[in-house]
Amino acid sequence: MKKVLHVSYGGLDKGGVSSVILSIVRVLHNNFDFGGVVFHGKNSRENIFKQYGKVYYINSYGRRGIKRIFELLLRPFVMYCGIYRICKNEHYDIIHCHNGFDMVYCLLAAKHAGVKMRIAHSHCAASPIEPHLIKRVINAIQRHYINILSTHRVGCSILACKDLFRKSDSQVIFNSVDLSRFVWKRNKHEGFVIVHVGRYCYPKNQSFIIDVVNLLKHQIPDLKVRLVGFGNDKDILERKIKFLQLNDIISLVDGHKVDIHEIYANADVMVFPSEYEGFGIALIEAQATGCYCFASDVIPSDTNIGLMVQLSLKEAAQVWAERIIDYWRSEYRVQYEQIKCRVTLFDEKVIAKQYQKLYGEE
Repeated sequence: MKKVLHVSYGGLDKGGVSSVILSIVRVLHNNFDFGGVVFHGKNSRENIFKQYGKVYYINSYGRRGIKRIFELLLRPFVMYCGIYRICKNEHYDIIHCHNGFDMVYCLLAAKHAGVKMRIAHSHCAASPIEPHLIKRVINAIQRHYINILSTHRVGCSILACKDLFRKSDSQVIFNSVDLSRFVWKRNKHEGFVIVHVGRYCYPKNQSFIIDVVNLLKHQIPDLKVRLVGFGNDKDILERKIKFLQLNDIISLVDGHKVDIHEIYANADVMVFPSEYEGFGIALIEAQATGCYCFASDVIPSDTNIGLMVQLSLKEAAQVWAERIIDYWRSEYRVQYEQIKCRVTLFDEKVIAKQYQKLYGEE
């Protein structure tokens, strides 16, 4: 049985990358011997991973203040040594890296440890914010060596592949959904409910949602908005909600403590105005439960399985608000037949077969 080592920058907390990793190991744990590397702390999903494989810890993220400077300088050495030791001692056949530009150190260590298959996996598209010159130079060097050191390159979308690998050969494998959890379900509820699911941060752009809601509050009676997530921007969002006097309409819901399927099932629409996005699996999950989605046009169109409209962020919040009002007035009702064929393309068992083929099960 081949041994596969997953490397996750974001750890195994709730989030898109950990969902991808867990869907792979959950379906294929009888076919491969899995291990997982995390770089800071202990996360909520690690016990789930431990049901299917072994977790290793390399402490190279998370320090603050002056210690962060030393951490940045030592990180390549710490990551290289840690990955080399794990690959060499545990005799892994495959390394599957999900940790952005820092994967270059992991791929180099794996090559030196004799790992024959080295997979670089891109999960994100380019940010519209241009990094400073030094960062651009470092990223260009890292990208060059990622393409050299990896034997296989995978992305969750064409955009994600193009961002990290540029013109190098790569393969698109969509992020998957556990359709046994995200089944078609429409709960009866009062009023009109808008949801958003995502980390509280600049790329997810919850601030724009608040602007849209501020325009909707006098147009749609019994409007309720639930922003589900966690993250560093929580205080910023709370202050803006309070300033606009939207506390009775908008609630911030801790993403660690909810059943996301129930959130979608109790919502009318999902608003997803990301500034940039590698894929946007939350949109597939929402549509799979019958929740109609309004998303920004930077998101890969592959996420549209029949219950989504894409709008430009160059348009004012007023335009987004008008489209949502049109939907509310139309009393549009979605049917499962509209998405039945396309949603199965993202079923985790279908996607897992693609990874099984990639890993080359003997």
